[in-house]
Amino acid sequence: MKFIIVIVAVLLFFTGQSQITNKNPWAFNKKDIAPMTLQFAAGYAQGWREEVLYHPKALFERFPNLNHNFWDNRINRGSRGISIFRDANHLLKFIVVGTQTTSIVIKVGDWKEYPKKDRWKKLLIDLVKYYGAYKLGFVMSYNVTHQNDLTL
Repeated sequence: MKFIIVIVAVLLFFTGQSQITNKNPWAFNKKDIAPMTLQFAAGYAQGWREEVLYHPKALFERFPNLNHNFWDNRINRGSRGISIFRDANHLLKFIVVGTQTTSIVIKVGDWKEYPKKDRWKKLLIDLVKYYGAYKLGFVMSYNVTHQNDLTL
């Protein structure tokens, strides 16, 4: 729980900044909303995926009406059909990779706005901010939705 509070506090601190300036490269702007939302969604889907893979018993106890044929990763489905629609594990992995890739594509399109000498610094700063959004999504899913104990 302390981890969640720290992440939220850090994100709220940086959200208080209105736009990126030369004085504060950590500040957020409107162009951070879509990539950070996608990273949060990727983290949330990854939390669900870990629940499906590693805690199926707890998943079905918490959500008893789930379709076992789709959500239970222990069922062998063979090689029929497109894998992303075959079970929850593959669908969630597709969501994680798809949202992260889309986030990267959106952000790379903004690189020309920054001077060449500052692009790598901006990339590293965005990496930290977006990773924070990803981990916040994961913690919200894994700890809050599924009530697992995530110790650091």
